[in-house]
Amino acid sequence: MNLLRYRPSPVATISSKDSKDHKNALDIATGPIDGNRILSWQNLTHIYTLLSAYGGPACFLPANAYYVLGSTKGPVLIFDDKEYLQSILAPSCKATTATTSTTHSTDLNMIQGIRSPVTHLAISWDGTHLAAAYETGDVFIWDLNNTTDSTDEQNSANGNIGQISPLYAILHITRHVGSSINGLMFRGKRHTALVVSDINGNVTYHNGHRTRLWQLTYSSMAVLTVPSNEIILSTSLHTVGKFDGILAILTNKLFCLTTLEDALNENDSATLKRQNNSPIILYQKNITESSSSNDSNSLIPNNGIAWYTDPATSSSIVYLSYFINSTVIVLVLRTTMQTKFQLLQNEITWNAPEPILSIAWISRMLLMILTVSHQLIVVQPYDNFKIIMKIDLLPQNLLIPPNKFFKFHHNKLILLTHYSLKIAKFNQWSTLTLKKVQHGDYLGALDQLYKFSDPNFTIPSLLSLHMDPQQRKEQLHDTFNNLTFAALKFLLKKHESHINEDNDSDDSETLNSLDQLLEFVIKVQIQWFPDDEQFLQFLDLTWDSLTLLNDKVKMTFIKTTIDLIANGTLTIVPPSIFQQIIRQLTEEVGISTNLETLLFNLEPSCWDVDLLVRKLQQNPIVGNFSNQILLPYIWNIKFNDFLTPLVDLIYWIRDKNTLNCELFKVPNNDEEETVLKPDIVFDYLTFLYSGTYYPSGQPLEVPYVNNIESKLSYVLFSGVAIDWPLGSQTKLNVALYKEDEQSFPYFNLLLNYDASKFLATLNGIMEATFFNEEEDVFNGDIIDTNVAATYTLNINRQYIVDILLEFMKANSETPSKNEVFIAVFLALNIPKYPQFIHVSSYYMDVIVHAILHARLNVERSLAESAIQALLPLYEPTNVESFVLQLKENKFYLLLMTYYKINRRISDMFSICFFDIDSSSDDTTVLINNAINYILQFNLKSSNSVEYYKITDIFKENFNKILSAIGAEKVVSYVNKLDPSMHDCILDIGLSTQNEELQRQYLDILLSDTTSITLHDSELSKKYIELSCKYDTPEELHQWLKKLNFGSLSVTTINDINERFITKKDYEALAIVQFNLADFEKSVQNMVICIDSLFLKDNIDENEEQLMEQINYSILASSLVTDHETKQRCWILLLSCLVKQYSRKSEPKGNDEKQFDKKIINKCIQYVFVKLSFMEDDTMDKRNGRPLDPNQTNFWHILAGVLEQQDIILMKIHDVNELLQEVFTTYNLEEQISELILKVLEQSSSLIVEQYRNSLKQGWSLVNNECEVCGKKLWGIDLESKIARIWEAKRRDQTVPKPEIFNGKVVLFRCNHGFHTKCLENLGQKTKRYSCLICHSDSP
Repeated sequence: MNLLRYRPSPVATISSKDSKDHKNALDIATGPIDGNRILSWQNLTHIYTLLSAYGGPACFLPANAYYVLGSTKGPVLIFDDKEYLQSILAPSCKATTATTSTTHSTDLNMIQGIRSPVTHLAISWDGTHLAAAYETGDVFIWDLNNTTDSTDEQNSANGNIGQISPLYAILHITRHVGSSINGLMFRGKRHTALVVSDINGNVTYHNGHRTRLWQLTYSSMAVLTVPSNEIILSTSLHTVGKFDGILAILTNKLFCLTTLEDALNENDSATLKRQNNSPIILYQKNITESSSSNDSNSLIPNNGIAWYTDPATSSSIVYLSYFINSTVIVLVLRTTMQTKFQLLQNEITWNAPEPILSIAWISRMLLMILTVSHQLIVVQPYDNFKIIMKIDLLPQNLLIPPNKFFKFHHNKLILLTHYSLKIAKFNQWSTLTLKKVQHGDYLGALDQLYKFSDPNFTIPSLLSLHMDPQQRKEQLHDTFNNLTFAALKFLLKKHESHINEDNDSDDSETLNSLDQLLEFVIKVQIQWFPDDEQFLQFLDLTWDSLTLLNDKVKMTFIKTTIDLIANGTLTIVPPSIFQQIIRQLTEEVGISTNLETLLFNLEPSCWDVDLLVRKLQQNPIVGNFSNQILLPYIWNIKFNDFLTPLVDLIYWIRDKNTLNCELFKVPNNDEEETVLKPDIVFDYLTFLYSGTYYPSGQPLEVPYVNNIESKLSYVLFSGVAIDWPLGSQTKLNVALYKEDEQSFPYFNLLLNYDASKFLATLNGIMEATFFNEEEDVFNGDIIDTNVAATYTLNINRQYIVDILLEFMKANSETPSKNEVFIAVFLALNIPKYPQFIHVSSYYMDVIVHAILHARLNVERSLAESAIQALLPLYEPTNVESFVLQLKENKFYLLLMTYYKINRRISDMFSICFFDIDSSSDDTTVLINNAINYILQFNLKSSNSVEYYKITDIFKENFNKILSAIGAEKVVSYVNKLDPSMHDCILDIGLSTQNEELQRQYLDILLSDTTSITLHDSELSKKYIELSCKYDTPEELHQWLKKLNFGSLSVTTINDINERFITKKDYEALAIVQFNLADFEKSVQNMVICIDSLFLKDNIDENEEQLMEQINYSILASSLVTDHETKQRCWILLLSCLVKQYSRKSEPKGNDEKQFDKKIINKCIQYVFVKLSFMEDDTMDKRNGRPLDPNQTNFWHILAGVLEQQDIILMKIHDVNELLQEVFTTYNLEEQISELILKVLEQSSSLIVEQYRNSLKQGWSLVNNECEVCGKKLWGIDLESKIARIWEAKRRDQTVPKPEIFNGKVVLFRCNHGFHTKCLENLGQKTKRYSCLICHSDSP
């Protein structure tokens, strides 16, 4: 028996579940694919019935047409795919007499051998030998070609297990008895040579051979032994031809590859050499601890190795993957007999979302992974392990462990479950398609076939499709065509039934489905087989199947085809369909697609020109679109004739009808004549001279462009009437009589028909590269050598200009409209091509004269632009007349340009103020450009006359300039031009708007970001006046702080002071006096401001301003040099603040009073802190005498404050409360400042530590008992829990919440302490406590 011999498999039964709902069909549009929908399951239950006599399955191995199952009690059973038992392999080498009797009994008790579960199975390369490893460590080899009695075949066919004789092993290997085997492999093409690995770290080669007596025995050789701290997890041997192949070894420490042949020859010591230069190690990678760690209690993690060789490429290319727990690593290598090993690609690693149980290759691009949750996923390793498909095996009840009872073999999933052996086959592509067809989803079936053909479709091999995309398309093509026609037939029958039932709504839905179907299949056909013949055949067959049906169906097909042509999908159609499309497009208004779009997208080879021209002539207008414009395009494409459409249009313009035209035919219909005009001649010429077809814009063939332009030029610029047709004796005359024929007849005809359009066309023609040749170069040849000598013209840009100049009349007072158009055209084009066009000064004057006298014949801006372009080349004969004409036409910008060119700078500048709106943006740009141009020249030294003219103009128009460009730029320009002109700002008027302009101007001129320095000038006085008048108080005060008064006279300063006194702006006065170093008066005025702020009710809103004024007063006091004066300043400031304390104690709302007093306390303490940090004066700087050392600043100033009359009259309670706060603050800050000074002076670590301790200790506690409950807060007899809280706080330790409860103490700045719970019991809120003794609220 050969386990690898092919035998036909029974037809799998599609489960009823798959056929109930067509939604279960494969949907590859959204991934990953649900694999359960493309599987058909088959249950082999009879196998388990027979296997139960041997204890049940322990492991299994699938072959082509057989299933090998190892039992839990020793024997190995082989079944075919029809569930017939073929062999029973006994785990013993020899049978006794009792077992060889003629009864052939196969009762388990009668079969000799060990009673141990089978753990591993292996098949030889040709399927004739089978090896099994047992849990005991025994290994057996059976020769499947050994047959038993002939009655066994009949007994097996009848399923009579009791009559099948067991097959005994030919070799029993006992080397691994007592060890757990984890690897079993045949070596190469040997039948009795095995490589076995066990958990003890040994990999051993067992070589079966015959003795001299022809007895089969074996010898063993150690391949390698891993160190004692490692465990072999898996081994796998890959064979390439006759070559022994590569042995993969996975341990809990590393993964390595070696060749078995080298290992057997070199490793006599049976020890794996780990040196990097060891020849037997082909590849090695260390296993990280995270990968080898296992979540379960087992010491051995989940692991496995899988090989794959792609037969389509080369057997030497091998794909290798291995895993430990959830980490998968993939390698690609080459194995040949010469190189043995070559790594082709760097390894890639993926961490699966959960631990892995098993892996298997489907193809070189797909890897199948079984996870611990019994989820089977298919991934693409080389696309970031993208998940392609998922199959849920949990409902199948796999035996445990699942990795031993799950196999993937020949595109089949084979599972051992609790109840049966299950086989899952992937449905073929035809089966999946048929499911959709059976449910009437033809479009879905076609779409599925199309997706199967996608080169990115990942599982073609599983669905019996070719791997190569092109072969796959050919495989699907016939089915696709047949299904298309079946779908059409289905929809048409449905359509006929709706017509019979007179159901319009359902019929509309059917037609929409037909539209979708046709659009889809045509797109697919084009994409699959762009070959014209095959595709046209398909379209013809489709159309033929519809021709006998009603007009609605045919109309649907035509509309679908038109839409595909319009969007560029379809570029060719058969003649029958093209003819129908043309009829409908030229006759049906309801079709949105224009005929021009259709023709531009279709290949000309499929056009029916006769039908096209006839239909376009019969139906010149469809809707609002003129089909006549397509006639030149058709003629150009099909006949390569570009002159006939031009001549036809000349006939049309000449005769005002199309009777003599070959192409264009306009019926005698007044309405259509108004729409159809020969104006297209201008667009026709423009397109062709630019190298594109009209009207599509498609590029002309490059080799023919010059030939086409030459032919057109021969007609257009011919000086006499040409022969038409070319070579005939018939002239193409424009005039009715020969003697009336003008020169350049066709040029004249187009110019007189519409001069503006014709000149616009000429403008584009002039840009053609066709005219880039020099004048003496021949460029008008026609390719046809028979007529080349006759129909040629030497044409260039100069030639065209000369023709146009012939139409100009010299010095006409009222030039015609055409003359003006020609003059503008020449003025714009002559400067563009100076190397090709030369015009005399006489004609220059004629051109300019015509433009300036154009009156209403041309737009003003166009005329101005034309002369602007000509100015660099034009020198007027009469300059004054030219300037006068420019002024009369109000071409001021043009005049400025002329003055610039002739360096008449002052005249140029004066133009800026001629009848110009100073508020417009154009004026702003104009003046800016003019002044910047002036500043380029140093006119003061180089041309003083011009310089003084310019400054006079500037002064006269100073107000206009200021309004137009703004103060900042005017200041900048005046500084560069003449700083004395700044005085002009004083003369611009006395209105509020002008004064605001003055203030902005002077602010930019006289100030910078840090300081303002003024001199006794009219500008400075005006600046001061305007600032005092218009600035807000805040702006004014900031301005005064930056102002430098050193350069101002006493009179000016007094004027400033008078202004502020009048306005009662004492803060401004204080700032002025501060800047004048009169610090005492500064403090006096600032104290007035402070006092006025406290008189306001909303003192909290002005707190920031208050602190700013206090700081300003402190700064002024500190800068006083005289000792007594300095003390007076401090006394004045403090007296003001203390006085507020008494004022805020008057009857008022309690909350508001407390808040105001809080602000006052803050201010007073802040002043005293600043005072405490000031050094005491040791000398009286006024008389140079030393001061009393006991008379320090603080105490002397405090005494002075208390001696003030207002303070004496205060209530003693208020003074006591205030002084207590002051003394506490002053003493604390004084101590801290002394410590800081010691630290800075001595740098003593001891003092630093003393300073830190003083900060930690905080305020002292004056009462040792709580005033509410009377319990101890500190000292002797203190409760233990409160003592622990104090100690923890002292050590910065965290106190448990249960201990803190009822033990928290609040210590106020007044040195009084209470329990928090006591305060809360009296109604106070958490974190908003106040002292019950002195009502302080600052804990």
